[in-house]
Amino acid sequence: MNKFFRKIRQKLLVENRFNKYMLYAIGEIVLVVIGILIALQINNWNEEIKKVKEEETLISQIISDLENNKNELIDLRKRLEINKKGIDSLLNRLQSKNYDLKVTLFLSYSTRKIYFKNSDFGYKMMQNSTTQLISNTNVLKKIVNLYDDDLKKVSTREEVMHNYIDDFQKDFINKYFRKSPYKMNVKINEFDKVSSDLFEPINFMDLSKNLEFINRLHQLKKTLEIRLFFSEKVLSNLNQVLLKMK
Repeated sequence: MNKFFRKIRQKLLVENRFNKYMLYAIGEIVLVVIGILIALQINNWNEEIKKVKEEETLISQIISDLENNKNELIDLRKRLEINKKGIDSLLNRLQSKNYDLKVTLFLSYSTRKIYFKNSDFGYKMMQNSTTQLISNTNVLKKIVNLYDDDLKKVSTREEVMHNYIDDFQKDFINKYFRKSPYKMNVKINEFDKVSSDLFEPINFMDLSKNLEFINRLHQLKKTLEIRLFFSEKVLSNLNQVLLKMK
């Protein structure tokens, strides 16, 4: 192509047709500029298409993660309710001074550690990106707040409750309970830490009069209720983010 244009220019010069040569040269420059602009526009279109596809992939992953977290939070509430029923049932037995083998099961449920598994693969992809892949700044802000604030607090409430359970077991299980000959084969969730060992009171009547033990059970229940309330709040916020993204 360059050889073709060069021959035309040389022919015009040889024929001493300078004006036509200048017009032709200018026209050639214009064509080159137009070609460059078209190439740049095509490149911009390709980059824009690439960015849109990356955003769609990221949003799809985050939606999938949030759906997993939604199901996990719903399941978490159910498991916390079981813990709460265990504490209430144990307190009722202590108040009525009515002992049966279920007391060992109620204690196990009361001190069961419940774990929340946070799905954050898409959010980490977004954090590691060198560009802002999500164009909707309002949605972006809600996603960041959900992961950096709400879901982090879910983990914090989990840690608080588990530390309280550890202290409760250390202060009371070794002192006032012994291993039961029975085992528990029930496991509510694969992430929950549930011992198959059951513990029975050494002296149930003495335990029913132990105000420290009873008060600590009430405190454990309160800690659980706070975690339950907060998980419901986060679930509500999560649902709002999902509605914005779909």
